[in-house]
Amino acid sequence: MLDAQGYQVQQDFPMADSGGKFKVSGLAPGTYRVAFNRVDGSSTDEAQFYGSVHESAGLAAAATVSVAADQTTQLADAQLVSGGVLGGKVVGPDGFPLTDALVEAFTDDGSLVTRSASTDESGRFSIGGLSSGSYKLKINADAKVPGIGTLYSGNATEPTNAALLQSTVGESKDVGVLTYSPVAASGGPGSSVPIIPSRFLDTRSASGPVAAGGTVSFQAGGVNGVPLDASAVVVNLTATETKSEGFLTAYASGGPKPNASNVNFGRGQTVPNLAVVPLGADGKVTIANTSSGTTQVIADVAAYFKGGTPTAVGAFGAKPPSRFLDTRTSSGPVPAGGTISLQIGGVNGIPSNASAAVINLTVTEAKSAGFLTAYASGKAKPNASNVNFGPGQTVPNFAVVPLGPDGKVTIANTSSGTTQVIADVSGYFLPGMPLEPGAFGSITPTRFLDTRTSSGPVKAGGTISFQAAGINGVPENAAGVWVNLTVTEPTSSGYLTGYASRTARPNASNVNYGTGQTVPNLTYLPIGRDGKVTIANTESGLGSTVQIVADVSGYTLR
Repeated sequence: MLDAQGYQVQQDFPMADSGGKFKVSGLAPGTYRVAFNRVDGSSTDEAQFYGSVHESAGLAAAATVSVAADQTTQLADAQLVSGGVLGGKVVGPDGFPLTDALVEAFTDDGSLVTRSASTDESGRFSIGGLSSGSYKLKINADAKVPGIGTLYSGNATEPTNAALLQSTVGESKDVGVLTYSPVAASGGPGSSVPIIPSRFLDTRSASGPVAAGGTVSFQAGGVNGVPLDASAVVVNLTATETKSEGFLTAYASGGPKPNASNVNFGRGQTVPNLAVVPLGADGKVTIANTSSGTTQVIADVAAYFKGGTPTAVGAFGAKPPSRFLDTRTSSGPVPAGGTISLQIGGVNGIPSNASAAVINLTVTEAKSAGFLTAYASGKAKPNASNVNFGPGQTVPNFAVVPLGPDGKVTIANTSSGTTQVIADVSGYFLPGMPLEPGAFGSITPTRFLDTRTSSGPVKAGGTISFQAAGINGVPENAAGVWVNLTVTEPTSSGYLTGYASRTARPNASNVNYGTGQTVPNLTYLPIGRDGKVTIANTESGLGSTVQIVADVSGYTLR
């Protein structure tokens, strides 16, 4: 119960009984306003004024109720509905997720705080129970996080400059990243911005399997902190419950399907592979299933690249996937222990001075077990792998590979038999020493973790962390690393999930594997405050274990 100025007139809020009835007694004669469902900041039902007025309309819009001495005033019934949700992520002054910060939503006139939530270990918050209308957000509203002050929506430092956010009853909206850090907010076209790895598509719980020869699209721009004008997203694609062999091709919605593949699979397999995919004008990604049977598709997005023409050092330029090499129709299979080089710089729209390329490498018709290593032409072959394979397998894996001075990449076949190699290029990075936030820096592919020679196998349900920042050419202010994760010697089936150390594990997967398999997959993983990356093993078998290898080939700046 509120007086005409909006002040609460009783110490305790009257509560409705099991039948929804309430009674307020002892009121002095006068004019009042009645507000419903304000007491619980975590309620999922909207707060509203008497007369079915959304609270976001402000106090002045609320109907008044007159109370006379010694009289009972009977109000009409009110009907509450499920409110809207505003969610997002908060980044602190140091560029890391801000935890345990109170976020309040208040109306545009500033008179009412309606709902609140605290940020979790990943800096995420979700405020529900909001009426339809405009709100501003206040971060660290209770000042319990010391030394940083308050922040408002739109990254404003004053409430009058706060951005208005629209909420709609019954709908959820992600407002993106709210940041104290000017560094985290900067970065020009082509710079990368990590997000909490999030599941954007899972046909098993949505549309159902993708038909043979069919396509499925998902919205990436404008969802979970990815802006509508993003040029591309970093997405881990997984094919599962496959009914026939084939491959997936991901490309910008509204564009032609390219002659390239992202995930190759056989009947009954579960196969993941990372991809950098341009977004269509509508902010969507389309995925085509080329097989003769249905398949389920999962898409987990870990980062995006800002739109616009890349010009800064380390900026990314997205290109429609294009086939740069297919030894089946050119040179023939790569011999055992042999190498093959391909020209990337200066070809198909890739600048001649590009520092690195993003390449989907596929091995097929392999005669023996082994692995491929891709590296800059003219350099020594590093102790790292990109694609691990067995005899007769067709295995794809994404790679970020530095280019040599001649614009070429060399691919080495370490197996004792021949193999065919396919290379599809989907983008490049501009050369030079990266300085801007989100800029890419390449390093010679380097082994940062190998549990076979260090800690030993990781148990089911266990985690392992490795130092990523400040060593082996990765600077201390790196925000994330491009790392090729390889699972080997698993004693059960499962998957790995990589994420920033000391943050909550996301609902996403990076490498799916079966018993006894050796499976690689490139991932982009954020780095925690301590400079480390954590990898969780979800193996399903009781007491089972897995060995993990991590080869880093590049980083992005914070």
